Amino acid sequence: MMSRVFTLCLAASLMAATLRLAPGPALAGDDVSRGGLESGAVEAVLSRQGYSEVRNLRRRGGQWVADASGPRGQKVRTVVDAFTGEITGLAPLQGSVLAPPTRRAADARL
Repeated sequence: MMSRVFTLCLAASLMAATLRLAPGPALAGDDVSRGGLESGAVEAVLSRQGYSEVRNLRRRGGQWVADASGPRGQKVRTVVDAFTGEITGLAPLQGSVLAPPTRRAADARL
């Protein structure tokens, strides 16, 4: 009898642990089941950095990739870390050239 009770308790514990570790349901359009930022938060990050017309936003593992218009109007592909929100990659889209950053007054003194 004791063995059967132990087996049932063990089975119940394993089932509970499995249910706790299972990922929750993903929301339509967002891949939040893997954790990290949702698509709206990524759009806000890009907007605060001067990017507009964000389109084709998609999750690629631990990164979000999007096409956008850069702060100077150039068409670019951005890569955003899905957990920190840091822009980790930037490339011009076909037909667009990234201009070098403008020098600030503090840099001109060097």
